[in-house]
Amino acid sequence: MLAQLATIVNSGSLTRAAERLGVTQPTLTRNVKALEDRVGEPVLERSRHGVAPTEIGARLADVGNRIIEEAARADEIVRQWRQGFSYEVRIGVGPMLQAAVMNRFVETYPRGRKHVVHFKTGPASLLIPELQRGNIDLLLAPAFLDLEQSQLVRETVFDDEVRIMVGTKSRYYGETRVMSIGELKNENWLLSGAGAGLFEPRNHTGIDRQPEMIFTGAIGMVAHMLHTSDVVVRMPIRLMIMSGLITAANVLDVRGEATRRDIAIWSTHKALNQPAVREARERLRDYFAELNEMEPRIAAS
Repeated sequence: MLAQLATIVNSGSLTRAAERLGVTQPTLTRNVKALEDRVGEPVLERSRHGVAPTEIGARLADVGNRIIEEAARADEIVRQWRQGFSYEVRIGVGPMLQAAVMNRFVETYPRGRKHVVHFKTGPASLLIPELQRGNIDLLLAPAFLDLEQSQLVRETVFDDEVRIMVGTKSRYYGETRVMSIGELKNENWLLSGAGAGLFEPRNHTGIDRQPEMIFTGAIGMVAHMLHTSDVVVRMPIRLMIMSGLITAANVLDVRGEATRRDIAIWSTHKALNQPAVREARERLRDYFAELNEMEPRIAAS
């Protein structure tokens, strides 16, 4: 019944939920009534606009959504097993890495393995909890994160640093001299998740002006702004250059503003018990070792 409740909440309507579930509305209404009798109070609030969960209803609907997800996951595992795949390696990838360097890894990953490789792309702030819950096996993310790590395994595989970059229409585009952060205080700053300093409670620009745009998991839009406007933003320099989204002309040499943003492969001890996960991690390790040697570093003052 909790899965049905989640469907009702997601649909906002008993009628639409009944259609999605393939049951009659009276049947669904009876099931809700049975759940409310068990709880001892309403789980839904009804109005002429539809239904919305009560406080306890919302909590139970969250459980129902997890049941739906796990049921779908179970169906996928069965389907893979019937087709000869013994495991699914789930790899989390941040949007910057996906845009910059992962295409060739995907292209060259060997076929004919006895496991499926499932890539999940999203901000590290969303993928880290997935790793901790065991919903992904490997995660490519910044090496320095402020989180509980006793159950995690971290291996740094790529050196990078966050630098200040400007758009092509900025008056500082192509500037080669060493600058101070104060010179940029009145510029058109934006904040990107890739350079925002995950879990670091500080003023990310070092100035008092609040950025008018913030991007999380949106590298394409940030790159567009760098191509078409006068924005100023902090981003990982080597990944951005490797992606082809910027050139050295976009990068400023601002005294004391370079910050390490190395990339690591994160995993858990439990996940690494699986041979398929260990094999995938080894391939990622070798791939990033090659990249680390290929892309030159740009020195900062």
